[in-house]
Amino acid sequence: MKTLRLLYFSVMFILLIAGLAFSQSDTLFRAKWAGTSVDSFIAPTIPTQQFVDSLVASGPDGEGYVTLTAWSATASRAIFRTKLAGMGVSTFKPSSGLIDQFTVSGPDANDYIYLHAASSVSAESDTIIRTKLAGTGFDPYTVPVAGEYITELWGHTDGEYVYIIVGATAPLGIFELTGFTATPRKKYVLLEWRTEAEFESYQWLVQRKLVNGEYETIGTLDAQGHSTTPTEYQYKDNGITLGEKYYYRLLEVDLHGEKTEFGPLFVDLSTRDLVPRKLYIAQNFPNPFERMTTIKFGIPLKYRDEAARLVIYDVTGRVVKTLISGKVEPGYYHIAWNGKDKNGKETGAGVFFYRLTVGESNLTKKMIYVK
Repeated sequence: MKTLRLLYFSVMFILLIAGLAFSQSDTLFRAKWAGTSVDSFIAPTIPTQQFVDSLVASGPDGEGYVTLTAWSATASRAIFRTKLAGMGVSTFKPSSGLIDQFTVSGPDANDYIYLHAASSVSAESDTIIRTKLAGTGFDPYTVPVAGEYITELWGHTDGEYVYIIVGATAPLGIFELTGFTATPRKKYVLLEWRTEAEFESYQWLVQRKLVNGEYETIGTLDAQGHSTTPTEYQYKDNGITLGEKYYYRLLEVDLHGEKTEFGPLFVDLSTRDLVPRKLYIAQNFPNPFERMTTIKFGIPLKYRDEAARLVIYDVTGRVVKTLISGKVEPGYYHIAWNGKDKNGKETGAGVFFYRLTVGESNLTKKMIYVK
């Protein structure tokens, strides 16, 4: 019974993923037993898409039912319930928090068939359901792309059979940098970036080059490995020369040695003043842009007690993304935008506007995104 409940949880979790812009989905479990019920579970988005990280079996309860419950970091729901004899359900909680595969084996010498859940990251697996009841079917399922997660398990009935359907989707924010900024100080440039989630990440390489030079690695930071919570990073570049113009980029190195590039971020140190005399926003660079562009703005001393907002709008006036919101110390700032909206989704190519508002003052410029 413990195994059966776990299987139900796993199936429902996979099914949930199938309904969320999945890259692949399939039926994992089907049966026409009387008294069996399935429900859907969708992992919540707080602030990014979570995923099913365990399947928990319980019961039998006072009515003889065993239940399989799917869990994410902040939510849970029973996805499968049955009181049929001859079934076993078990709990599966991989240490990595990642379930990305279901395999099938049997029938064995006693005519049992088995459904197994597995994590490719932690190399853990376990049997979650066992049965030899006629009319029961299991299908194997493997998430098609590394770094994708099971986020949905969908329950369905056609009046005779009940089904658990599974799918997979990459959660928002995997290797997604937000708030990638560079702030010039008297003797260094402060680089700051944030990830909403990381998968198999090993190390960050911070690279810099002059406008007409070649990139060199100026620093390294340890990454988070596997993380579904936001992480903020900082790096101080003490090797700058005032008056120069630089490009910065980040390389994320995964556990297999593969590199993913973020940037570049353009930083102009040609001004002698570290604090502007008036509110200032420059034309984004490059413009038009394909992957990422840099917006430079400056806050004078007179606005040191005012809140600042830097917002991107489309041509209809809809807010696409808020890059800055809150009190900002006087000085020059450089912030990157990668053409994605507040939900981490790609925007369409076209004309956009960015507006800096500080106190009662505001400045607006236009930029063009091409693909």
